[in-house]
Amino acid sequence: ITGIPGVHLWYTPNKYARLVVLKHKWKLVNWPAHIPFDDISQIKGGNRVLQTLLELWRSGTLRFEPATERDLLDAEGDPVSVHP
Repeated sequence: ITGIPGVHLWYTPNKYARLVVLKHKWKLVNWPAHIPFDDISQIKGGNRVLQTLLELWRSGTLRFEPATERDLLDAEGDPVSVHP
């Protein structure tokens, strides 16, 4: 997605804030509240959950957006506040 070799999506609040929002200045928006934000292999619910995420991604609802200045400040001070 980024075209940057070695980039990973981190799931813990601190790593997500530091290594996604602050470092690359991107944020993931519209992650469904009823699905825990975690490595896909760790999410319970099987194909139904994966299908939901795939449909949201393909529709553009679930997407990455550039982090705002407010997001960057929040990521520094309160990593949980920028966690999907």
